[in-house]
Amino acid sequence: MVVTLCLLRTWHGNEPTASAQTARAADAVRTDLRPKVEELLTLYGQGKIDELLQRMPVAPAENRDEFENLRRDLIGLTSIAGRYLGFDIVASETLSDRYHEIYVLAYFENKPILFEFGFYRPAEIWQVQRFKVKTDLGPFLDTLLARKP
Repeated sequence: MVVTLCLLRTWHGNEPTASAQTARAADAVRTDLRPKVEELLTLYGQGKIDELLQRMPVAPAENRDEFENLRRDLIGLTSIAGRYLGFDIVASETLSDRYHEIYVLAYFENKPILFEFGFYRPAEIWQVQRFKVKTDLGPFLDTLLARKP
């Protein structure tokens, strides 16, 4: 009986599993970055595209063509998708404690849009390092389904 209890204690010990630790870390990242995502998407929902883009990795002074293309796409997206209604963080990937990919499903009147943010923290403040907008959710959903056990 003592052996059985020892085995159960080892098997069901108090130490969290690696997957539990990873899940807690992902939840912490989502909690930390949610206000940043909300700030960015609120700017978008208010039609403040230029202000939003000033917080993105491609500043107008660095690459004017890329900035203008992204600006035009975001303005056009507003006319297609309709009024902004809110968002959910649907997935995240931790590459390191200083870099996280956050996948956000933003809800609009006519259709959902997937926003991908790469957040980098060189010191204390998170900044957007990468940004993409996807209107076709198929490839993203296929990737999620492929990862499921």
